[in-house]
Amino acid sequence: MKKHICIICLAALMLTGCGSTASQDNTPASDNTAGNSASADAQDTPADDKKDENAEEEIVYSDVYDIKFSIPRPASLKKMPYTMDTVYVTETLWDEDFVDGKRSYDAKEVVYFQDRLFYNNDNIECNLDSLLEDHFLKDIDVMLRDYYDKSTNEDISRYTIDENTEEDFLGTPARRISGTIKAGYDSDGEYIDVHFVAHLCIPETNRPFMTFTCTASNDKEKLDTMTHIADLITTKIKKYEP
Repeated sequence: MKKHICIICLAALMLTGCGSTASQDNTPASDNTAGNSASADAQDTPADDKKDENAEEEIVYSDVYDIKFSIPRPASLKKMPYTMDTVYVTETLWDEDFVDGKRSYDAKEVVYFQDRLFYNNDNIECNLDSLLEDHFLKDIDVMLRDYYDKSTNEDISRYTIDENTEEDFLGTPARRISGTIKAGYDSDGEYIDVHFVAHLCIPETNRPFMTFTCTASNDKEKLDTMTHIADLITTKIKKYEP
């Protein structure tokens, strides 16, 4: 009797073992590998972070046919509404806030705009070394007044240039100028230091061009974003092709 019981138990164990083995064998090896790989990836580097880190930034261009250049900027920038100027910002609070007369943007975001000046008189000479001070400060004055609530009677000459370096835009001499401009007032009635990076060149006779990127933020991330947006022109600028 005991012998029969042992044989029955042994058969049951064998069947149970075979069933377990069959279950494992029916699981495709590729699924296990994918699962292990996904688990390892999740532990080492999250898929979303890796994707964001490796994603190539989308660039759009403004064709400036008068100076034969196409000027790059990040596609993520948003155009400031209700203005004819080429002004873009990294973040906005538009729509209802703007209609209600409230501030339509965060003054500590990054602002980007491009401008060009044209002169009908050939005797007006443009000097690249003093182009910012001689011809563009007035335009910057208007832009900063609109964005930082600067009073119309203020003098934009309160600026400091930290760097002024030579550049080359596809064979055209250019300048990169960075520094700060004092504009507007903060809640304590003090001037706001607006950090800026400007790129200037004169591609055609008496037709200077400038991109100007700025922020009133002292946050490193905002300053890095400002520099990145400003300096896209140095590597992504193209010749204008109709």
